[in-house]
Amino acid sequence: MDISNLNNIKNDIEKGNYIALVINQEALYMKDYGCIGKVIGVLEYFGTKARNSLFLQFKIELKEKDVDFITNLNTGEDNSHLTLYSNKDIREYVKGLYDKHRHIFYFLSGGTTTFLFSLCLADNIKYTIPIEERNEGDRHAITDFKIAEKLKEDIIEQTKMYGFLVGDTEENIKSVIDGIYFN
Repeated sequence: MDISNLNNIKNDIEKGNYIALVINQEALYMKDYGCIGKVIGVLEYFGTKARNSLFLQFKIELKEKDVDFITNLNTGEDNSHLTLYSNKDIREYVKGLYDKHRHIFYFLSGGTTTFLFSLCLADNIKYTIPIEERNEGDRHAITDFKIAEKLKEDIIEQTKMYGFLVGDTEENIKSVIDGIYFN
């Protein structure tokens, strides 16, 4: 994760652009939150201008048996761009990131980004093939997931508190919270 030029991030925020932050395999496995912490620091500096501005992406290699295919239950199509986010290491990284920056949902771009972040924080995931029964090459899918009620309440509270702290309006904060996927 190279963020050697934080000025680019500052310029993008001032222009109203999204910030795409790619977390690489080394940062993931080392549980390195230093770079993302610096980016969040810049986002915090900009307060309300940084609302819904952050995309998180992971660039790692996985074996197929380590990945869950998130299937659209209405069409049966695989959403393979979502498969990484059910990986155990990514889930642990995101949980650690949330523990360090509990107001991060204020910055996440909404839609798919908050859905994937929520999936990583979920504690009750149902699969078409249970983890212990998987073989190499099996195509297994997540069919449902739930976020614990206490965690959901914490996410909402932290997002509200941060929004009010930076002087955002109740309407904007409600919009951020409404964009968080809580299945």
